[in-house]
Amino acid sequence: MLRRVATPSAVLLALASAACLGPNPLLDGSGDGESAGDEATANDDDEATQDSDDETDETDETGEPDSCSNGTRDGDESDVDCGGSCSACADGADCEAASDCQSQVCTASSCAAPSCSDGVQNGDERELDCGGSACRLCSIGGLLAELDDFSGATLAQAPYPAMFDDHQFALTFSGPTNTRLRWFDADGQPLGSSVPLANGVTSDEPTAPVPIVAHLDDRSRSVTAALLGTNAESTSADLFLLRRTPALTTLDLRVNPLDQVAGQAAMILNGSVLTLAWEVEERVVLRRFDFSVGNGQWIDITPLAAETLPDQSGASPGLVRTPDGITLLAWRRCPGSSTVGCNLVLRRFDDVDWVDPNPVVITDQSGFYSSPRMAVGEDGRIGLVWYWLILDNLTARMAILDEGLEVEGQPWNLANNAMIGPFADIVAVPGGFAVAWNQISGDDGFIRLRRYGGADEPLIPGLEDEATWPAVEQPGGVRMAQVDRRILVTWSAVVDGVRQVQGQVLAY
Repeated sequence: MLRRVATPSAVLLALASAACLGPNPLLDGSGDGESAGDEATANDDDEATQDSDDETDETDETGEPDSCSNGTRDGDESDVDCGGSCSACADGADCEAASDCQSQVCTASSCAAPSCSDGVQNGDERELDCGGSACRLCSIGGLLAELDDFSGATLAQAPYPAMFDDHQFALTFSGPTNTRLRWFDADGQPLGSSVPLANGVTSDEPTAPVPIVAHLDDRSRSVTAALLGTNAESTSADLFLLRRTPALTTLDLRVNPLDQVAGQAAMILNGSVLTLAWEVEERVVLRRFDFSVGNGQWIDITPLAAETLPDQSGASPGLVRTPDGITLLAWRRCPGSSTVGCNLVLRRFDDVDWVDPNPVVITDQSGFYSSPRMAVGEDGRIGLVWYWLILDNLTARMAILDEGLEVEGQPWNLANNAMIGPFADIVAVPGGFAVAWNQISGDDGFIRLRRYGGADEPLIPGLEDEATWPAVEQPGGVRMAQVDRRILVTWSAVVDGVRQVQGQVLAY
């Protein structure tokens, strides 16, 4: 665009001419008319204003041309409108230095995509080359080589963790005849010695984990446990609901009547409401307890039977709750009192009634199933792990279900014929699920940890383990806890001839 600019000499000449002519009353600006000079001045002012506006559109705030958005590689840019003094360039653009790139990696004059070995914290990594959706989980501190405080040759096994909202956690573990409870800080360092979970109660199954839940926003660090055992009044195995802090027990309640035989339990906590599922008289039942009513009170007058057929028995329950308020209950369903020809089933509860008129069968063939564990992903999918014993082959299995409880693809084996202790566990992570299990390979035992995004599809292909833990003897009893982006993995193993509890805190 051509611009007409008045020169200094022209301006001086115009001023001199006006002075010689003197005032003209007929053309005075105070009258109703306008002089020709005024009209010319107005036109020139309008054109100058327009020219100024045009120039402002083409310059930045400093009056310099905006080269970072002009579609041209100029100035100190390494590529068109990026690098140098402009914003960093996307992957694949030309670069001269790492600062030219969003990934902070310039290789062979090209911005490289973030990787898990480039020595830079980039992409969605939580820390340098770990965490996020593409790299292995980050380690928070080192391996926790001994979480129990048993001395000498005392057996420590069956850990079960629960994490508080500030990442501190509590842990139950069992000895030969009793269960202990211990508290830890967010890095896994003990906050004191362990305490008996319940005085006067002998564990009925010391090799089985004792489930606990951490009470949300509870500065007293209290947990509630479901302990299967016997006390002085027991005539058979009883289930006890116990709540305690490091200092004292605030709830001690036998769940089943004295004349009923109880079995293993599972729990979830939603605010002040605890949902408890357990075995009683070879059936699986569900009942809810509200801690906000007095000193605690049952919501349901009597337990709710999960099974709808009279000729089916049930055992080994697992629980999880979805973000939309649906409780999922999984258990082993067998014909009569038999432990063969069983299946794994699910049923949903919406806090009013059962959603499904009958249990939904998940497994595609019969066998002996145990220890179902579930997690619900951000997209509503359900991750499910369990153990399957068929023809003396103990196998860790996994499946992913959609919101309608339909299995995606096919269930798959995590480990085949190489297990000690029927326990694996699962938590939800962005894009899928993190799964931990124990496995024997040759003479060595290992704890495995992997994330899956789909049916037998690891989130990070080619990465066999998310965490590299040393080989141990007879690993078993894997259990996890999760809050926000932290995961605690615990297990038991034989170290120097003594079984003890180990673990690690990880993050993504």
